[in-house]
Amino acid sequence: MTIKKFVFFALIFTIIILLFRKESINILNKYFFEQSFIYDRGYWIKNDNLNPKLVFLGSSMTRHTIIPDIIAKNSNLKQGDIVNLGMNSATPYEMYLTFKKNIDNFKNTKVVFYNLDPWIFSKKYYVHKKYEKILWTFEEWEKYSKDKGLRNYLNYKTTLFKESISKPNYSKPKFKDFGYEPLECKEEYKLETKEVIEDFFKDIINDGNHAISFFQLEYLKKLKQIVEANNSKFVILYVPNQESYTKNINEFNSDYNKSLEYHLNKYLGDTIQHGTFCSSSIGLENKLDFFDRHHLCDNGAKKYSNFLNDINNISNLESSKIKINYNCF
Repeated sequence: MTIKKFVFFALIFTIIILLFRKESINILNKYFFEQSFIYDRGYWIKNDNLNPKLVFLGSSMTRHTIIPDIIAKNSNLKQGDIVNLGMNSATPYEMYLTFKKNIDNFKNTKVVFYNLDPWIFSKKYYVHKKYEKILWTFEEWEKYSKDKGLRNYLNYKTTLFKESISKPNYSKPKFKDFGYEPLECKEEYKLETKEVIEDFFKDIINDGNHAISFFQLEYLKKLKQIVEANNSKFVILYVPNQESYTKNINEFNSDYNKSLEYHLNKYLGDTIQHGTFCSSSIGLENKLDFFDRHHLCDNGAKKYSNFLNDINNISNLESSKIKINYNCF
């Protein structure tokens, strides 16, 4: 190729990039983001050369609840056969990337559990995570970002693009106990009041569309698909909430739950489910077993992990429509 031709094609390519800058940055970001070190919450299983039979994915409600050693013992499995890949505020997108990036270690995985935390699907809270913002359209940027305007939108995406391919020393959390991290039980535990819970929900209550993130729903669907393509069972797991929280949640947030339930069924279809939101179903006590309204402390995590009992039997459960059930009383 002559220099003139090279310059000509380079110029044409540059013009196309400039004309479609928003779209091209989105595509490049998505590609490099999914290839990069970012959102790899299972890197340690590669380092430890683990090939788990059971994998637990989800948010902090997974990370601080699922004790692999207890479940392995009850299921006649050995250490390392069960891993907890939960992470604080982790979304379906984050868990999808975690599974995809470590799929070579999941060839022997029989069951993958995804802890369904309804708040993960709320745009009001979790769509604002730093790296997921690079996938926003300009319209979403204008709606949700504090730094509105096309220049800020493009600058943010360009900055994150550079970071996703040039920051090898990304701060990774240290894992022990095969991913489980206990929360200390408190001597004095304060119950959530009705007013506190109502305040927590008010933004979503006042949103006519219930602020559901269809981006996250799409990636939960992709997570289920990649798990099943791996010849593993996909199971939705429910973890109990504190009693005072559960008592008020239907009153303040039933519309959101109904809408989310409808869309989960639309995106996922019939799905195997296990566990419960109801603390009384497994004998959990507010002051002894909970760290806060959402999270079990170490005592409660031990009770819940024992409640799961022999996990091998779960893969025999029938698929059914997803039901977000907080009717515990």
